[in-house]
Parts: sequence; C-alpha cells; structure tokens
Amino acid sequence: MTEINLIEQLGGYECAKSKLRDNGSLHAERLKKALLEYRRQHNIFEAGDICKLKIKHDFGLYKFRRIDGDRIYLEDRLGFAEFGINKGVVEHATDAEIKAGKRLDAL
Repeated sequence: MTEINLIEQLGGYECAKSKLRDNGSLHAERLKKALLEYRRQHNIFEAGDICKLKIKHDFGLYKFRRIDGDRIYLEDRLGFAEFGINKGVVEHATDAEIKAGKRLDAL
C-alpha cells in the first residue's frame, strides 16, 4: 500500500492527521511519512516543514512557520526571525536536501 493510499484509507488528510499519536512507534513513523509526502504532493505546509525557495542562487533551506493570505512566513537561517514571501516561490525540500542541509537543484 502506498503512503497516499494510507491517507485515503484513514479518511483523508485531516482525519489521518487527527489519528497520529507521535509515540515513536513504527505505525506513527509510517503515518508521519505519509502525511509529509501528501503535503509535498499537494503543496500543503505545516509548522516545522522544511522548505526551499524557487529563486536562482538561493540554496538555503527554511522552516515553515505560517501562511497569511498569499504570503508564507519562513524562519531565517539563524532561526531568530521570520520573513514573508509569495507562496508561489516556496516548495517542500526533499529528503535528500534535508539530509544535505541545502537545496540540491540549480535553477
């Protein structure tokens, strides 16, 4: 069963999210992974998600904080302040990028 099918089996994203009990179990880890993959595929952001900017020469990764209208607010590289940017230039970082600590594709 794919991760997305797991979300559908549990009644959709919000229902699956409400059933997550982050207790470190294998089931909880699988559900967390499925929820993240769903967010990546559907361009949904939640607090703490690691994102990148679709801006030439910006290879940084940022932590998602909140959305306000058409603006997404991300935490800066030092983790002290947030900045807002048009949500059209923000996307989820891949697992490989998170592991490397930077955006891997060059625009």
